[in-house]
Amino acid sequence: MVGSVWLKEVDTALLELIPTIVKYYDEEGVETPADVMVRNPEGTFKIEKFPSVSIFNYDQIFASYRYNKEEALVEFDLENGDAIMEKPAIPFDLYYQIDFWADYQEDINEMTRRWLGKIPKNSVLEVVDTRGMTRYCNMELVDFANADYVKGDKRIFHRVYSYRIWVELDEGESRGVKVVLEREIRRGFVD
Repeated sequence: MVGSVWLKEVDTALLELIPTIVKYYDEEGVETPADVMVRNPEGTFKIEKFPSVSIFNYDQIFASYRYNKEEALVEFDLENGDAIMEKPAIPFDLYYQIDFWADYQEDINEMTRRWLGKIPKNSVLEVVDTRGMTRYCNMELVDFANADYVKGDKRIFHRVYSYRIWVELDEGESRGVKVVLEREIRRGFVD
């Protein structure tokens, strides 16, 4: 039985993955992982440390093109003719925005070079589901923007990458059914 992959699981996977890839060189020339945070939609969003990366889920869409409504056989007892059928997982596409922030061109260039060098347009995100199993979710780049802006007399370098990530809600709903173990085929006419 597998578990669900939803926002918490994807957030956790991204928070663990990004610092292993996205790095910059500090003032002493030491390679340093960028700080990564989940953008909080309930609070005021303010970048306090540069360079850094923020992640944000901005949409969730039922993925009907991946949905299979047929139940799956997950257990079978041949002796007693019992089987356990499980409802299919419900697929969704989660849309995530990953923002790269820096106050120096050299830092934003280094961070995005490393990210795009490891995460191509179509990639796979390793996620641990709600039951502790490792799952592999397709992750596709769907949009990009260069969103630099000026704040006072300072330029803020900002790159925005949007991804569609395949997930499934699988709560393991199952039911027991009886299975026919023997059948008899008769030839001829029945009176």
